[in-house]
Amino acid sequence: MNQNLVKIETSKSLLFLEREAIAMLHRLVYNFSEEFYTENIQQKNRNLGIVTTGGTTANISALLCARNAGLLSKENSTELLKESLYKVLSKKGYEDMVIIGSRLMHYSLNKAASILGLGTDNIIFVDNNSEGKLNCKQLEEKIQECQENRLFILALIGIAGTTETGQIDPLWKLGEIAEKYNIHFHVDGSWGVPTIFSDKHKGKLKGIEKADSVTICGHKQLYLPQGISICLFKDPQLLNYAATTARYQAQQDTYDLGRFTIEGSRSALSLCLHGALHIIG
Repeated sequence: MNQNLVKIETSKSLLFLEREAIAMLHRLVYNFSEEFYTENIQQKNRNLGIVTTGGTTANISALLCARNAGLLSKENSTELLKESLYKVLSKKGYEDMVIIGSRLMHYSLNKAASILGLGTDNIIFVDNNSEGKLNCKQLEEKIQECQENRLFILALIGIAGTTETGQIDPLWKLGEIAEKYNIHFHVDGSWGVPTIFSDKHKGKLKGIEKADSVTICGHKQLYLPQGISICLFKDPQLLNYAATTARYQAQQDTYDLGRFTIEGSRSALSLCLHGALHIIG
């Protein structure tokens, strides 16, 4: 229980157990083929997700990947480690950068905006319609305004279970809009994604499979100790855009998970996740 998941030397076999637990959740959300999981679960430089200490860190991790993947290519993937964000934006022809989503977004997105250099003024909020659902017509109008004003949309945020009301955004429609405008679609499902375990209620999450990244909190409806959250990535290579290496650990072409997580040293709570998925089901 005192293993450190930052690198293979301190995590030992638990690292592979954590990757297996992440894959179980990934399969519930995305349901790819058997061949996909056989190829990717234990493959170096491919990650179906990461475990973090909380939903805030998971959301920030997702947006960091979205920012880098949206602005960089494989050829210049380290550019944002070296140069100012706004220098890179200027090179790409953008005036600024924004996040867009519902007014009921969790306040961790404000933290993400601050940490990633946007500022909270650059969060564009979309109103709900008369049914309490996110207004997709207004969303498209705001996206088009951003494009006209040369604003890079870092991500479209969908919510699967708002903190205040439990409301689930129209994920299928948001996914279609994100595809149409080539925007990273992140679903903050910290509270609500475990609904996917319910045969009766999982239909409420229809469209979550369109998300490029999804946050789930294990210490909420997965009944795990505080604090363990998971950020899933649809593309197993997306995390490579947010890698940071060192000479003594987190090296390239290794299993060291410290390359991809905001945290360095990290506890072995994924053992509890793996256990719960087997014991509770």
